[in-house]
Amino acid sequence: MPERLFAGIDVGGTHLRLGLVTENGELARDAIFPSSSISDTNGNTTARILKYIQLFLGQEIANIAAMCIGFPSVISKDRRIIVQTPNIAGLDNIPFAEMAEKEFSLPVFIEKDVNLLLIHDVATYNLSTKDPILGFYIGTGIGNAIMLNGDIMIGASGSAGELGHVPILGNKIACPCGNIGCVETIASGKALVNYIKSTYPNMLIDDFFTQHSQDEFVKHFIELLAITISTEMNIFDPAVAILGGGVILMKDFPREWLISEIREHLRYPYPKNSVKFLFSEQTKNAGVFGAARWAKHLLERKQQSTI
Repeated sequence: MPERLFAGIDVGGTHLRLGLVTENGELARDAIFPSSSISDTNGNTTARILKYIQLFLGQEIANIAAMCIGFPSVISKDRRIIVQTPNIAGLDNIPFAEMAEKEFSLPVFIEKDVNLLLIHDVATYNLSTKDPILGFYIGTGIGNAIMLNGDIMIGASGSAGELGHVPILGNKIACPCGNIGCVETIASGKALVNYIKSTYPNMLIDDFFTQHSQDEFVKHFIELLAITISTEMNIFDPAVAILGGGVILMKDFPREWLISEIREHLRYPYPKNSVKFLFSEQTKNAGVFGAARWAKHLLERKQQSTI
């Protein structure tokens, strides 16, 4: 009998990643496409994502037990509807779980992408006995995930952890979320790319921190991240804080400088002296693995609830 597979899909602001993962957590097959190929202002984004998934699954769909898809979005509390997606056009108010289940005739779960990254990191570092655990993923925006009592915190309406949309005093930049002054408009991967393009238009982005870590922009960038991250840490008093995302994984990103700045703003003696910092595993398929693991977990929970 063929081994059960779990489909993990990671819809990011830059890439769409798809993977099939075995019961034992091994990657059976994967694929990657640019997110620009799915985003569509004419309302075709959902259809394009479903088409990519269909083509990827192919004949193996018969062996897939469940699927989980991560989105850079606000997800409804029942985890059935994509409520809002600031950085990908055409993914607002979409009943995606229901649509995908009709399309593929298998259980489909949707989740905020950074929550799946944290799920993967907790498993990678064997942190199941630690509580609370906070994840900070600096990519296109500022991703944030909160794990309390071994479960992901989603909030009263499903939108907990929107740390990138904390307003910064004096910041008047309009954010794609609809608000003014969100921290990720000035401290995020998107802000970093805009700065490099305007200041060093001929530079490879990967070389930026190697050559320009002493720029005033970088000093301000690190300080903004540190203040934002430490504020949440002072609220939750985490056992572990995980730092990751495309920006932090860039070559020569000043990791220790960021941690030092965060500690400067942490309350003494706790969490200043108690929190453990870890860096997210550097793998392109972290979201895929997290999604597949979560699909397996939720399927088992669903099956147990019907016994």
